[in-house]
Amino acid sequence: MTAERLLSFCQEQRHCVLGVAAEDRAPLLVPVSFHLTPSGTIWLPTGAGSVRLAVLRRNPRATVIVGQMLSDHHRVVLASGPAESVESLALPPAVAGAAEKKFGALEWAKWWIRLTPVRLLGYDAGSVGSRRTSPG
Repeated sequence: MTAERLLSFCQEQRHCVLGVAAEDRAPLLVPVSFHLTPSGTIWLPTGAGSVRLAVLRRNPRATVIVGQMLSDHHRVVLASGPAESVESLALPPAVAGAAEKKFGALEWAKWWIRLTPVRLLGYDAGSVGSRRTSPG
């Protein structure tokens, strides 16, 4: 999947699965809304008291899976890397505008998780092969 196709695919999708891991429990997998910027940063809204936010503050690494499985044609994007929490008041205006356009008002999202992928892989079963794509 080319970088352009990966970005387009992610902009079409509203949800992903976020994976975070705490030392004292099994990995936590949570469906969540997301926004991918053209630079490759993934932004995920979350509530102030969410378990995922607490886990990320102790272990600031995350994985995201965006998938679409339609009969024989499937596409998937896998991203992993360091993550940090950002108060919604500190959200970059371009990200806030794009997220509001994609999801509507998100008053409940007091915090956002910013994932900066170190690994970003896109696979499209309908294309010729797949290609590892790095952000940037």
